[in-house]
Amino acid sequence: MIQKSVLSFSILVTILISCSSPEANLPDLNGTSWQLINYQLEGTSYTPEAADRPWLKFENDGKINGNTGCNSFGGSYQLQNSELSTTQLFQTEMACMDKMETESHFMQLLQLQNSLSKNGDQLIFKSDKGMLTFTPFNPKEQNHTSSVDPKTASEQATTIAARGGATDTIVPENYAWKIAQKTTTVAGEFAYMADAAIFIDCATGQRHPVAMAKAFPELEGIYRKVMGEEVGRRAYAVLKGQYQNANKQDGKGQTQTLFVEAVVSLTKEASCDTEVRRFAGMYAYMADAAIFQDCFTKQRYPVAFLGANIDMERQYGETRKEAGTPVYVELEGFVQDMPAMEGDGKEASLIVTKVLGFVGDGQCQ
Repeated sequence: MIQKSVLSFSILVTILISCSSPEANLPDLNGTSWQLINYQLEGTSYTPEAADRPWLKFENDGKINGNTGCNSFGGSYQLQNSELSTTQLFQTEMACMDKMETESHFMQLLQLQNSLSKNGDQLIFKSDKGMLTFTPFNPKEQNHTSSVDPKTASEQATTIAARGGATDTIVPENYAWKIAQKTTTVAGEFAYMADAAIFIDCATGQRHPVAMAKAFPELEGIYRKVMGEEVGRRAYAVLKGQYQNANKQDGKGQTQTLFVEAVVSLTKEASCDTEVRRFAGMYAYMADAAIFQDCFTKQRYPVAFLGANIDMERQYGETRKEAGTPVYVELEGFVQDMPAMEGDGKEASLIVTKVLGFVGDGQCQ
């Protein structure tokens, strides 16, 4: 009789432990999507606006993708004993000034080691920095954002697309970018004429007046030099700046005005419809000739003396390598047919819009 009671008690304890384990409470995450409803970071609670809430989806192949409320993101994840870890996260670089805080907090918490638990229909991520609370979500019902589609090339590649922003080239799934992406710039079409300056943000399509303060004189000078007799026509510009409320010229209300802090690049060869890509490769400059070789396609391009080329040459010089020595660089730009460096005709050339950075001892993987 005692032996039977001990055995029954042992079975009961085993059942209770099994039922109370984290794994037993968690749903199968494969193929499920979740939207953030609130979060905590270092003791402070936040509730994003309903229309701008980040969301994520767990794919069946160990991939994770979603949207921060502004930018699409993707990467890989592992779930073991209710502990979630994410790796190789990447995201597009659209600048959404009113959503950057939520995006920054969300990505910061998502990249930490998180313990997962279920509370009703809520999925909760907990880390030593804070907590993310999600509810089930159908991305198809979200008409203003999209996730990064998990595409493959040679069965191992990923493409990110963002209107007006940088698009990742086809890269091996396990490629580790050496330069961290930072959302510190805006890309758009700029025009100036008759003491009026406008900027059309490629990411949002919105038109903004440009304040004639801070770095505006520098922007105006570069614009006039690049455009020549075409002043008044739009040019593609990558700028460091911020949108701030300012009074309209007619005094009736306020508008989001762009205050420019620095000019990254400006070129008349591009527009918001141009496919701007992120590149990684080896760059060399010598005797007024620059060559870039793409790490992934092995294609060699002459670098046009346009856009951010001057900044490219300056940063290359700061690596203190002997002239002509190839140095690893990550950049944003686009390829376009330009007059050939030698002979007649045209050749595919690289126009750099933003230099992300050089790595003196870096090599293509």
